[in-house]
Amino acid sequence: MPVATIRARASVRTLSLAYFGGCRRMASLPTHNMAFDESKQAGRVVYAAAERNKAPILDVLSPYLNQASRVLEIASGSGQHISHWATTFPSVQFQPSELSDPLLHTSIQSYAQDHPNISPPLTLNVTSDSDWSNLHTSVERTGPFDLVYAGNLLHISSWGITLRLAKHLPEVLSKRTGKLILYGPFKRDGAFTTESNRDFDKSLRERNSEWGLRDIADVGGEFEKHGLALEKIVDMPANNFILVFRLTDKA
Repeated sequence: MPVATIRARASVRTLSLAYFGGCRRMASLPTHNMAFDESKQAGRVVYAAAERNKAPILDVLSPYLNQASRVLEIASGSGQHISHWATTFPSVQFQPSELSDPLLHTSIQSYAQDHPNISPPLTLNVTSDSDWSNLHTSVERTGPFDLVYAGNLLHISSWGITLRLAKHLPEVLSKRTGKLILYGPFKRDGAFTTESNRDFDKSLRERNSEWGLRDIADVGGEFEKHGLALEKIVDMPANNFILVFRLTDKA
């Protein structure tokens, strides 16, 4: 597949910046990490990091996807992950979501056109009550999700985003089978697991004082308040973790 990498002004320009209320989240990487497909799938964005981590993430997700019928991805980005999952699990219906970013929505739609089991992307700003209302309406029409996945989100958004997710996600999960899976870098037991993660946290907080690596215990405690119990922690490549939550009777 021919791909042209965008290089001009890569060191000073980021293609897309998205906002969760007053907190800015990078919805895309600097242009030197981004490529566009020039073939018939025009508009398809390719992130090198997503290509690297999609296989190890799927290895962990596979047992849960095997038991799922409907899956929601929060902050789907380019659509690379959900496309990879849809190829491997054609009987599962996948629902991507992203902020109102034309670049990313176009990319998701481009990937989705190859997969009848990927629904059109929903617009979901986690701080928007109307977006959550639209999601609830969709769930009432098509049924709850067996699994919700959010990757590389909590450390590049304010703590308020974690609180909003904890509040709203139990409402769209299946009461019988509901699972939440989070992926990304975290602190553990109040400490950084590597010096590189400490440096990464410092660089994030220099960009925005509300960003930074969250502690697993803090995240788990907040979700538990709303009926999502942390049942598994998986070490992942590149100093990341996967956190698996189970919906309980308290939800």
